[in-house]
Amino acid sequence: MDSENYIALTLADVMEDGAHYLAHENADTATYYVREGNTMKQVVYHKTVNSVMEANAEEAKHFSRSGSLSNNTKVASMPTSVYLDLHAKGIAQDPTEFKKFLNHSDNAGFRTNNLRL
Repeated sequence: MDSENYIALTLADVMEDGAHYLAHENADTATYYVREGNTMKQVVYHKTVNSVMEANAEEAKHFSRSGSLSNNTKVASMPTSVYLDLHAKGIAQDPTEFKKFLNHSDNAGFRTNNLRL
């Protein structure tokens, strides 16, 4: 290809400010690129978190504090996309912040028991 006839454009060059571009979609998530001024952001929307939360609620219903607890007691389950979002924010790597996240009442749907971490 002749370099004189080639125009190099990026996604930011062709998107208007505030525009959303669907980059990837699967059963669990939809990933968009969003232009905000001179910056491009990647935004991931979670679509099936409710199904995970329903399974967690069922598991929590059958959890028994009087049963045998160990260091490997399952305490939470979440979609990979949610975990990766927490990882990107630095929460997943910090045990104290991760426990805070899981213990917060807004995130109770990710818990598979009623133990406090």
